[in-house]
Parts: sequence; structure tokens; C-alpha cells
Amino acid sequence: MSRRTKLTVAAFLLVLLGLGMAGYLYFSWSAEDPLRFRVVGKGTPVEAADPEQRGAKAIFVPYEIEVVNTQPFAIYLDTAYIDIFRRDLLPAADHSPAVKSVNADDLVDLGEFKGARRVWDADSQANFYAYADPPISSYGIIRRQLLVKEDLSRVVDWTKVQVSCSWVSLTKNRVHCFYGWMHRRAPEWTARTFKDLPNWEGERTTVDGQALHE
Repeated sequence: MSRRTKLTVAAFLLVLLGLGMAGYLYFSWSAEDPLRFRVVGKGTPVEAADPEQRGAKAIFVPYEIEVVNTQPFAIYLDTAYIDIFRRDLLPAADHSPAVKSVNADDLVDLGEFKGARRVWDADSQANFYAYADPPISSYGIIRRQLLVKEDLSRVVDWTKVQVSCSWVSLTKNRVHCFYGWMHRRAPEWTARTFKDLPNWEGERTTVDGQALHE
């Protein structure tokens, strides 16, 4: 094989490699509503710190939440906030001190949980996070615990619970991490070059609570 032919073949392979990488970046960058949430179990009430009252404790009911990634690429779930409209609570809520005074169209917070723990880069002035935990793999599943106050758990209709969450694809998160790495070394250049850093995605969807009614 002549030298010219070898160079032509090498150039062709590089083009194919570049197209493949560009295609991967495109298809693994983002998706619309890629996560699904299911309640798969309910535990025994436990005493834990009350986030609404500093230094106080309260009784909570632990629920096991399954998070499903419906996409062929990995995704970091940052935070999931679980809530329900006051009007969708069970009739017994009318007598519950926790929500008795809440308007029908208001949301009642049930709690939140982290999909992956953040690692703050103290050397960087940029607001980006790396994660200490692995992402949800393609078509993968993780399970997390949600603590709901015991008085609220008695009046929740789990077929009407919703979730708002923030997430980011593994590909996009790597761009975040590269930005942070560059920012430490050339902050002024980085600020000029990366003016619109891609941010987390948001999703609001329902929680599948049918398992608690079976």
C-alpha cells in the first residue's frame, strides 16, 4: 500500500471517528423527561431530625422510591422534590393539623432526596458540581429513601403524588467538569469563551404509587 493510500485511509478513519463522537455527543446530551419514579415500598416509622425545625425531631415514615432511566445514556439525578396538591389529599386531611389551613390549589411538600451527592470544587469560582456517586446507567435503576412526616403519610393519595427534579446527562456533566478544570487554570479566558455553560435539566412528572395499593 502506497504512502498516499495510507494517508487517505487514515484521514477517512479520522473523519468516521469524528462523526461517531459528534453523534454520541448529540444523542447523549439531553432528552425530554427521561426519568420515571415509582414507590416500591413503605417502612416502619422512625424518629429523625426535622428539617423544618432546627434541632427538633419528628416521626417519619420511610418510603422506597425507584428511579428509572429510560434513555440509552447515563444520567445524574441531582435532587427530587416530592409534593401533592392539597385538593388531592385524602378526605382525612381536613382534620389534619399539618395541612388543615392549606389552600386547595397549594402544593404540600412531602420531602426530597438526592440522586447523587455533589462534590463542591472549592478552587473554582464557577457554579458547577461534580458528583461523588455514579450516574444512573443507561436504562438503569436506582433506589432512594424518602422520609415523609407520619401525620402527612396518613392522608397522602400516592396515585396523585408528583415530583419535580433536576438532572444532567453524563456527557453534559463532563463539560461542566472540564469548564471547572479550565476555570482554575485560566479564569478570564474561560469566562470569555464559555459564556453560556449548559445547565441542569428540569422535569416534573407523576410518581407511580400503585404498588402501595396492591
